[in-house]
Amino acid sequence: MKKSLLSLICALSAVCASAQNYAAIPDTIWGCRYFSYDYDANFPYTYGNKKGYYAASWPTKDKTDMSYYARIPEGHVKCNLVYNPRVNRAINMDVTVTNQTTGRVVYENNITVAKATAGGELTMELIPDMVFTSDTWYKINLRAHDDKYNSAPSRIIQLLFNREVDKPAVAVNEVFMAPSAHNNEWLSTQPYDPNENAYDWAYGEFLYPEEYVLPARYLMCLGGSGYYSGIQSTDGKGTVSALFSAWDNGDTDVNPNLPEYLRSGAVDYNPDGGVKINRFGNEGTGVQSMMFPARWKPGHWVQWLMNARPETVELELPDKNGELQTVKYSNTIMTAWYKMADDPDWYYISTLRQSGTTHLFGHNGEYSFIECFGELGGDLFCRGYMKNRFYRSVGSGTWYNRNYMSGGHYDYNDGQRACRYDYGHGATSLWENCFYIEHGGFGMVNDSSRYVAFPSSYECVDTINLDTKQERINEAFRNANYNQTINDIDDASDNDVKEYAKELVDNVGKVGGYGQEHSADIIAAYNNGSPADIGALRQALKQTALRYNKIRYANITNKQHIGAQRAYLFDNTEGFGLLYVDSSTGIPTLKTADLDREDPRANWMIVRSDKYGTLCVRNLGTGLYINTEAENILSSKPQPLTAFARSGKGFYLGNTSTECVVAAQDGTTSVGRFSATGGQYLLHDNLSMTPGTELVQQVVEECDNPGKFEEYKAMVPDILATPEGVLGYWTMPSEQEQLRTLYDDGNITANKSAELIALIDGATKITADTKQMGAYIILSALEANEGTPALTIGDDNYLSHKATTGKADQIWLGIPKQGGYELTSQGRAVNYLSDNSGTTVSTKPEGEGAPIFFNPQSAGLYSISDVQYGPVAINGNNSTIKTAAKNTEGNNWYIKPAESVKVSLNSGGILSLYLDFDVRIPEGVNVYTLDGFTNGEAQLGIIRDIIPAHTPVILKGESYASILFPIIPAQTISGEETLMKGTLLKKTGLKSKTFYTIAVKSGKPCIALSLTNSVTANQCYIPKEDMDALGLTENQYDLDFDNATAISEVEVSGSRPQSSNTYDLQGRPATESTQGIVIENGKKILK
Repeated sequence: MKKSLLSLICALSAVCASAQNYAAIPDTIWGCRYFSYDYDANFPYTYGNKKGYYAASWPTKDKTDMSYYARIPEGHVKCNLVYNPRVNRAINMDVTVTNQTTGRVVYENNITVAKATAGGELTMELIPDMVFTSDTWYKINLRAHDDKYNSAPSRIIQLLFNREVDKPAVAVNEVFMAPSAHNNEWLSTQPYDPNENAYDWAYGEFLYPEEYVLPARYLMCLGGSGYYSGIQSTDGKGTVSALFSAWDNGDTDVNPNLPEYLRSGAVDYNPDGGVKINRFGNEGTGVQSMMFPARWKPGHWVQWLMNARPETVELELPDKNGELQTVKYSNTIMTAWYKMADDPDWYYISTLRQSGTTHLFGHNGEYSFIECFGELGGDLFCRGYMKNRFYRSVGSGTWYNRNYMSGGHYDYNDGQRACRYDYGHGATSLWENCFYIEHGGFGMVNDSSRYVAFPSSYECVDTINLDTKQERINEAFRNANYNQTINDIDDASDNDVKEYAKELVDNVGKVGGYGQEHSADIIAAYNNGSPADIGALRQALKQTALRYNKIRYANITNKQHIGAQRAYLFDNTEGFGLLYVDSSTGIPTLKTADLDREDPRANWMIVRSDKYGTLCVRNLGTGLYINTEAENILSSKPQPLTAFARSGKGFYLGNTSTECVVAAQDGTTSVGRFSATGGQYLLHDNLSMTPGTELVQQVVEECDNPGKFEEYKAMVPDILATPEGVLGYWTMPSEQEQLRTLYDDGNITANKSAELIALIDGATKITADTKQMGAYIILSALEANEGTPALTIGDDNYLSHKATTGKADQIWLGIPKQGGYELTSQGRAVNYLSDNSGTTVSTKPEGEGAPIFFNPQSAGLYSISDVQYGPVAINGNNSTIKTAAKNTEGNNWYIKPAESVKVSLNSGGILSLYLDFDVRIPEGVNVYTLDGFTNGEAQLGIIRDIIPAHTPVILKGESYASILFPIIPAQTISGEETLMKGTLLKKTGLKSKTFYTIAVKSGKPCIALSLTNSVTANQCYIPKEDMDALGLTENQYDLDFDNATAISEVEVSGSRPQSSNTYDLQGRPATESTQGIVIENGKKILK
């Protein structure tokens, strides 16, 4: 046996030759605990037995690896391999040991063994005594050196590990499938989000990258308690599926005779799209709708859409004595669609009836996960992405982005030494509003932030036509009813057909029947029980089932489930009938009667405002609102009903508990106490009627108006107190005076609501446009920081608040990024914030920072964070800026557009300057560039009008003058490389006499060899080595400003500048007609 030179080098660096106190009995990994990989095909080949205690034959295929994974403790470890050789074949095998957490190869070797003349068990040193520095998972990979399988051992019997006696054992995993990783909860920081079980639509986008296509991997997209849906890579070779499943209210594996109504089932599905309906088991039982193969591709974003809506069905079930009784039973109707982002249309999968549940989305165990459902390739790393997850509020119809989650995983023997921890979840900056989820690879937990910023656009959900999706759900029930009708009618006798028709006629306008209008053909053909043509009656039954939905409903008991895009029936609990609007006398009057459930006069919209907490009730047939203060209890204007709750048998509704709508036996209504006889109503969601989205939006706006008036009224004092010059400040005195007059010291009344709202919305105010670059001074609003309010970047790259100076270290550039700003100063950008409070806010180089958001708190005041209204914000309570929990004192800041930066000249009236933003040159100062040296004399060029960003310059003005340079935040011109260098932050750690600076010596401006070890922030220097290279070795070179040329490095171009980075010397974008000198990408060019 011999070792290669490479292995000897590795061994010398890691192997300790001294004897160790090893445990008496080695730790064993049996040969069958392997994974095999076909590295020629770049695909997993086979695998062994995760719990076996026997040897394994080397695969009889060239270019295949044998891999073993071991949890190895830190300290001295060595390993021997027990194997069977191939008779008359030499062994030539490579071994590589990799730390799976870091990806670093810690040992590699080539092992050769002379040919064996006989079989039997042999032992070789696989890993010599070496120090493992981490207690983690390692991959021991074995490969035939010449790629031929017969150059490897015939069989691997055991890997025997010796480790130090006081260290934990070398462990082998007993789970070949990568552990499932879960992204759970899915909540939102969006203001006014209900954050409860109160959303009727769910949407998300999911990416399964091409590089992670493996066998038996499932990226579960939208799931919750009792259901899930998502996309699967089945064979790892391009065959994919999409599925949507719901669990039973029971388990047919446990009880094969589980009643049908307790089994979840399919109402309708898409067979033309390749969807099949199956039953599943072994993990609970239920119904599965699967599209195989599916119409999505790895490497493409897949959009997923789901709807949930409870229903109530009436069943005839035996009681404990065997007597049939009518029972109301609840289900949730769930429907799923998907498509790739660039597909024009959605693919309908199915509509499922989830048995025995009553839920919407939100706080119902919502989660997503990545799962390995087969052992082939279960050792390999896989990652998926999910972004733009939205839930739509059932109350208001508003979409809310789900921008934070909590990570979880399937518990594979957690806490035990052999447990796999190769999973991870969290925020990623690869895409807006995006999370990753990963597993496999035998690394350790890889988590990041639980929060992401909102997407910059909600277009992905705002453009979904929900009306057509709702119609597809209605179609699902028509299809189911039609198919059932065909089955019932085609083989039925004429008498049975008549009985069936009679049942429908008797139930016109009632649950289980059709509405009066939709029943016309059946009523006519039935002819009061004497049909003239039984064939026509059969046809009428079929055609009605094909065209119309039967009346269905959901009994609402949870106020959270009440939504605007619904039609509700108020069914009086005393049997007085449905609440409706009677307009027969010409005067709309609120009454009760036993009406057709599809009569619009008996159907009501209930709008719950997420923002204002109000609730209004509007009649679908007349557009009138319930208003207990109006005549006939009806009004054209909405009244927020503060008394709307469930008590006893049903709901009561009114303005107060003593001003509720009370029905009488004669069908009249009055205003009375909620507990009065006739004052309560069963609330039924009429599933056969759904208002359109456009109407819903109109009604929501009407109902929000009272709350909006109160909101805007409360804003006025803060608006009037906003400091001058900051974001939110009203710049027109006339508008301020108009507001002050209208407000009337708080005495403004609701009849001036429209005027107030229009004035505030239309006022001329200072704003920040995150689509354009801006420059800002950020000031703490904390009273204790009154003398030191300005957010300042320090030379240590951290933030603090200091006295306002107006210098460059207090100028913050807002560079548009993912709907917010990358907030930078002095070339440093604010980094992503920790999810935890009390953490120092750090910075990164410009371009690598987080998108930062200014979150309005009140007029003029903002919190600042990397997640809109996230868990923490930048806080000014400490001199060093740290994070603090939202709403903490010290989180509020004034943000003031920066108009200029202050620069102070020295006693000689000169200074070098280097800035990371463009500035205009004011009067009272001349600006020069150092263009080079001629015969030892500095050659200066004059810059006029604009100093481009990152341009080292020399200023000349009056002694000790303070100059205000106007900032041009919209320009991003980069300066040229010159002999002079600039530094934004103070440059330290230099050695004396290794650089030159601009100075005054004996009253003369000069370039002098510095005797210090640092360069001040925003100033310039010249490395001595650069001067030496030009043959300039003197300690000082005088500056002659009188002989400066007009423009440095003028270039002549034969074409007009068209780039957005081309400007004239006044900072204006250059056009075809621009003549003379322009600045193009930082260079001055003569046109």
